[in-house]
Amino acid sequence: MKVIPLAEYSSFLLFLPLLLCCVMMMLMQSRGAAQRGPQITDVWFTPYTLQEAYDAIVKKTREWEIQGAQPSTRSFFLGGKASPKFEVLESIPPRLYKVRVGGQGEATFELTEVKGGGASVKTTYSSGVAALMRNFKANFPIQVPAVGKPCSSCGKPIMTDYQLCPYCGKSQTEACG
Repeated sequence: MKVIPLAEYSSFLLFLPLLLCCVMMMLMQSRGAAQRGPQITDVWFTPYTLQEAYDAIVKKTREWEIQGAQPSTRSFFLGGKASPKFEVLESIPPRLYKVRVGGQGEATFELTEVKGGGASVKTTYSSGVAALMRNFKANFPIQVPAVGKPCSSCGKPIMTDYQLCPYCGKSQTEACG
């Protein structure tokens, strides 16, 4: 039986830790990219006041915590530990609310008051929480903001201060008088 001296394997043994480091870095980067995913942005209007909309968002997202969103875990080998199932990342009432939902991703709600009543809600979220957001929006009161008044002749929406309809040319002051 031939005995191979350790010196012949020394270059391989030096290369092995470097290879393991590279593999671990690739695993951690791919896991992070999978958690982030593409960002989705959506905007809608609601008849709620700014504060009512903010309170409804906080209440609904807290239900995600109660329903037990999937916890985010990283393997012990990668040096990770379980992260909370639900975490408020940023809160500036009644304008901004940002949450992390376990291993599913993050959702940001930006609210703006709409002149004439109601609020605009801009949401930006990762694809991992898309199903939660679809359900959220389906159960949230939504309204289409009024652009102006309808033309007295053709019925198309025009700004309230227009004297003539830009579509049909009908004078709007004649219809009122």
